[in-house]
Amino acid sequence: MSRAFSPQYERVTGTRGDAPEVYAWSLSDGLPAIRVPLRAPDPDLILDLAALYEETFRRGRYERSLRYGQPLQWTIPPAVSEWIAARARGAPGALPESQ
Repeated sequence: MSRAFSPQYERVTGTRGDAPEVYAWSLSDGLPAIRVPLRAPDPDLILDLAALYEETFRRGRYERSLRYGQPLQWTIPPAVSEWIAARARGAPGALPESQ
C-alpha cells in the first residue's frame, strides 16, 4: 500500500495540575527532550526522546527485521526526498515546505 508523505507536527503533552505543557516538533527538528512531571517533592524528569528512540532501536534489533534495501512504499515529493538524502549524509537543513 502506498501513502502520500505529509510533513506534519508531532505532539506530546505533559500535565502538572491544571498547567499542561505541549511539545510540538516537525520531522526536520528531530526529537526533543521533554519534561515529565513527577509528584512533589520530586523534580521533573527530563526525557530525551531522541536518545530513547535510538536505544529502543538498538535493543529491539530492528535492523534485523526492517528491510532497508527495499524501496519505500511512500510517494515522497522530490524536494523532500532530496532533503532526506542530504540529512542521511549529515547535511543540516530545514524540511522543504509542502506544496
